Order: sequence, then structure tokens, then C-alpha cells
Amino acid sequence: MYLKENPNQQYHAYLFSMCQSKVSEWVNFILPVLEDTLISLSVMPQSGYEYCQDTDEDLLVDVTEREVPRQTDHESQKEEYSGKKKRHSIKNLAITNTNGFVNFISDYYLGTTHDKSIWDDLILKFKNCSLYADLGFKGIEDSNLTIIMPHKKQRKSSLTEKQKSENKEISSKRITIEHTFGKMKIFKMIRNKIRLKRYDIRDTVFRISAAIHNLRIISKNHITNET
Repeated sequence: MYLKENPNQQYHAYLFSMCQSKVSEWVNFILPVLEDTLISLSVMPQSGYEYCQDTDEDLLVDVTEREVPRQTDHESQKEEYSGKKKRHSIKNLAITNTNGFVNFISDYYLGTTHDKSIWDDLILKFKNCSLYADLGFKGIEDSNLTIIMPHKKQRKSSLTEKQKSENKEISSKRITIEHTFGKMKIFKMIRNKIRLKRYDIRDTVFRISAAIHNLRIISKNHITNET
């Protein structure tokens, strides 16, 4: 409930008949337990600054932003301000497969950091596969990757019908990672402005939301028509 509804701790304390400090104490105690449990279920994505692909499958990559409270320090404000979202945020790079299973979540980066700069800062090891990316990653290279990204419209010319068709096909593949972010953000702790101030706890919450999304994927029972 704390992750899903993102209540302030005073309200959460009222719901469960305890003081605010106890809420903070329980959150700090239970979050690592929940994280270890998801790791034991093999649904926790790889994280940190290094990723090693362990399966032969096509992948998708994108960066998602999360809003954070504006800091009082002016320099910190500038570092966290995202011109794209017009708000203060932190970013995480994610890699998923074509089914939406989250394989990797990077540690946080400040809102001013460009998507390709995040990519360049990470140690990413791939097998021979195709990687679908948007134009924010233009210029990335890897000998083990076939980079697939949409065509960009030039200033004085328009896209051909073939290019438009290819863009549509690429978008139909890439929409999976956008849907993944949307499903992770059923947790209001991720979707709304996060109140937790420590960056490590913010990353822990994000990893947990990704792992719970993965758990839903592998636990999904498909309905079959047996008539």
C-alpha cells in the first residue's frame, strides 16, 4: 500500500495506528526484505553500472524519468532540471526483452543528463542481437549489436513511404518498453513526485517496481478457449 498509493508518512501512520517515526522505521526494514525476496524469485533485474546479456533475444532500450522535489540549493536545482519534462527529475536507463521483461535497470542519473551520455557511462555487454532504440541514442555503437532506430525527418525533405513504413514497424516493437514503464508506474511512488530523499532508497523502490512487474509477467495465466 505504501508503494502503490504513495501516502505521506503521517497519513500512513494514522491508518495503521502508529507514529510517523515507526512508519519510517518499518519502511527501512521491510524494503530490503522485499527486495531480497524478489531476488530469490529470480525476477529482480540486473542493476548498477554494468549489464551482461545472458540470453539470446532481441532487446529494447529507453530512459525513463521520475519527478523529485526541487532542492533548495540552486546548483542542485540546475543539475536535476529536465528541459524535456520541464521539471526536476532523475533518470534510469532500462533494457527489456520484446515481452516486456525488465533485464536491467541502471542507477539514477540527474535530469540534465542526456540519454546517450547515460549509455556511454555504462558497461554493457551484449551477445549478437538486435537492439531497438529511439533517436535519443543516435550514435551508439557496439560490434555485437544491430542497432535499429527510426528514420529522422530532415529539415528540407520529408520521409519516403518506405521510411514511414519502417518507422511504423519499429514503433510497434518499441511500444513494448513504453508499456512496461506504464505498468511499473501503477505504483504512485514511481509515477508521482517521490518524497523519499535518499537516492539509494529511490533506486531501491524503482528496482522493486520493475521486479514486481517481471513477477506479473512470469505468473500470468493465459486464458485459452477450449470450446
